[in-house]
Amino acid sequence: MTKIKHAGLCRNVRSRWLGNPRGVVGFVRAGSLLFLLFLFSFSSYAQVTKTDSVTHFKVKYSDDDYKFFPEDGYLFAGSKNKLKITNTRGVKFEVKLTNGSITKSTDSIFTIEGLSNFGVTLVSIFETDMNGKKKLALNKPFTVVSFPKVKFGGVACDSTMPALILAVGTMSVYYKSINKKVPVTSFKMEFYEKEKFVSDSSANNRLSKKMMAYVEKLKPGSLVYLSNIKYKDPNGAEHTEPVYRVFIIKDKEVFKFGVNN
Repeated sequence: MTKIKHAGLCRNVRSRWLGNPRGVVGFVRAGSLLFLLFLFSFSSYAQVTKTDSVTHFKVKYSDDDYKFFPEDGYLFAGSKNKLKITNTRGVKFEVKLTNGSITKSTDSIFTIEGLSNFGVTLVSIFETDMNGKKKLALNKPFTVVSFPKVKFGGVACDSTMPALILAVGTMSVYYKSINKKVPVTSFKMEFYEKEKFVSDSSANNRLSKKMMAYVEKLKPGSLVYLSNIKYKDPNGAEHTEPVYRVFIIKDKEVFKFGVNN
């Protein structure tokens, strides 16, 4: 009997709601109001977090507003590294480094030295907002590697040479302690062609035909990037240097950017 009364009560209440249009409308309006209030509060929170997302929630590792040169992402330990950093929007910025020291040489050229720990280091860029507060805008990771022993045509990494010397020269490894030169056994060149990055391999210590054709078209100031450089030491053990860079210049021209000194 109790269950019957309870069921009848439920039917009675339901019939009152269904039989009273004003009650139904009021209920719907109240529910809609609560839902709109929820959306408003959520969107307001989302706007706040979006504004400060770079600083507090997600630090970006890439940003089209900033350009780096060289772009390969390598820094050399125990050496002076020249790094060009520009902002396409013309915004003033400061740069800090997690490993070693970084100083500003000119408007866009920075000198990085004192790198002693191999692995990854971060170049952090800070911008100043309208209130004069500095905020982290970008973290750019770089891989710290040992300075390569290899030379191309007798020219060390991060130096300059005419394209002709690069075309006819050879790559070797120099051991000062025993006064011995060992030829490189293979390497790769990465270059930008037909709107995409491609690579070619050489099975000896000279440029391949495809590499030479590419180098012949390079203008002064261009960067040549060689990687995966393999060689054998005097004891026969194989080693790999991750990167070798050289900047192209005209004959008898002095081009100082990127020179390791």
